[in-house]
Amino acid sequence: MPIAILFDDAYPLAPLTELRASFELRTGALTTLERHAAILQASGVQLAAIQVPADCEACSRERNDMRTNPHDLAALMDKGDDRVLVINGRYVLPNPDIAQMEPGTAFVEAGASRAVIVACLTPADAGAFLHSGHLPANCKAETVDEQVLLRRPWDVIRFRDDAIEVDLALLASRKSAAVAPGVVVIEGYEDDDNAQHHLVVSKSATVYPTALLDVSDGPIVIDDDASVRPYAIIRGPAYIGRGSMVLEQSHIKPHTSIGPVCKVAGEVGGCIFQGFANKSHDGHLGDSWIGEWVNLGAGTTNSNLLNTYGEVTVQRTPGGPRERTDMRYLGCLLGDHVKTAICTRITTGAIVGTGAMLAASTWTPASTPSFAWVTDRGATHARWPRFIETAKAMMARRGVTPGHAYITRLRELHECAIGQSAGQAHSAHTP
Repeated sequence: MPIAILFDDAYPLAPLTELRASFELRTGALTTLERHAAILQASGVQLAAIQVPADCEACSRERNDMRTNPHDLAALMDKGDDRVLVINGRYVLPNPDIAQMEPGTAFVEAGASRAVIVACLTPADAGAFLHSGHLPANCKAETVDEQVLLRRPWDVIRFRDDAIEVDLALLASRKSAAVAPGVVVIEGYEDDDNAQHHLVVSKSATVYPTALLDVSDGPIVIDDDASVRPYAIIRGPAYIGRGSMVLEQSHIKPHTSIGPVCKVAGEVGGCIFQGFANKSHDGHLGDSWIGEWVNLGAGTTNSNLLNTYGEVTVQRTPGGPRERTDMRYLGCLLGDHVKTAICTRITTGAIVGTGAMLAASTWTPASTPSFAWVTDRGATHARWPRFIETAKAMMARRGVTPGHAYITRLRELHECAIGQSAGQAHSAHTP
C-alpha cells in the first residue's frame, strides 16, 4: 500500500491560514485533511503524515494526532510498496485516480509558479522534495490547466459547492436516526423512493418538532450532538456539525457548512463556519467563510452581491490594490477571533484579519488588518492583555483551554500586526 503525505507549501492565504495549515481549512462539510483521508483510504492509500511550515508546526502538533514533519519516510512505508504521494494541502478536491500514479510522476498547476499538485516519488525523493520544494530532475510533470489549488483566500467559496457535494456523499452513506414526530421533512431529492436516505440525523442529535428539513435539492447531514431548535428551516445541501446548534426561526440556505460547536441564527446561506463561532442573532450572512472563535453581534449583516450585479473585487490589505475575483456572489472572510458589535454592516468582499474588532456604525472597511479595533473614531490596535483575556474567556465557555503553542502563535501574530502598523505610520510621516 502506498502512503500519502499532505504538505502545506506556505502559500499566503491570510487570514484563513494564520492559525492553521492550508489543509486544516474547512472547505466544505469537511476540512481538506478529512476529505483527503476519506478518499485516499477508499482508494487503498494511507494518509501517513502531514508536513507544515515551521511557524505553525507547534500548533499543528498540539492540535493533531498525526505524524508531523517526519524525518524518516522509509519507516512509514509498508513492505512491498515504495510509493509516496506528496499532496498539496491547497488541493481541495482530490482525484481518487492519484492512487494509481507511478513513481517519478507529478501534476503541476499551470502558471508562473508551476505549483505541485501531487507527486508520486520514492521515499528518498519525497523527503528531498518536502525539504526543498523542488521535484527531482528526472520527474515527469504533467501540467493541469484548470485551477485545482486555492490561490486566493476567497477560493474557499469558489470550491465550496463541489466540496460540499463530495463531503455529503461521504457522510450521507451513514444510517440515519428517525426524526421526531412534528419535524417536517420535504423530500423529492433525485429519486423519490430513496429521498429519505439523503437526510442523515445522528442518533445523538436533537431535531425539535416544527423544524423543517428540505432535502428536495440536496442532502442534509446533522452530526453528533447537534441540535436544531423549533421553527428552524434548513435547506440542503447543508451540514450541521458536531455539537452545533441552529436556533429558533433560523433559515439555513443551501451550500452551508457549520463546523463543530457553533451557534447559528438568522439568515445564513452559502457559508462555511470553521467551528466554535457564534452568530446567535438575526442578520444576514451569505457566501462567507467564518473562522474559529468569531462572535457576530446582534443584527450583524453582510452584503454578498453588488447593486450592479457585477464582479466583486477584493482588497486583501488596507491601501492595497483591488483584485478581481471572477465571482458575482462573495460575502466576507473573517479570520479567527473576529468580533463585531451590534448592527455591524459588513461590505461585499470584505476581508477581516485575525483578532479584529468591528464596532463602527458605518460600513466596514474593505480590508481590516489583524487585531485592529475599528470604531467611528478610527482604528487602533487591541492591547494584548485585553485580547488574550477575552479569547480565553470565550474559549472557556466551550470547555476549551488554549495550549501554549496556540497562545504563542497568537502573540506572534499580534506583535507582527503592531510592527506593521508602526512601520506604516513611520513611512507615512517620513518626508
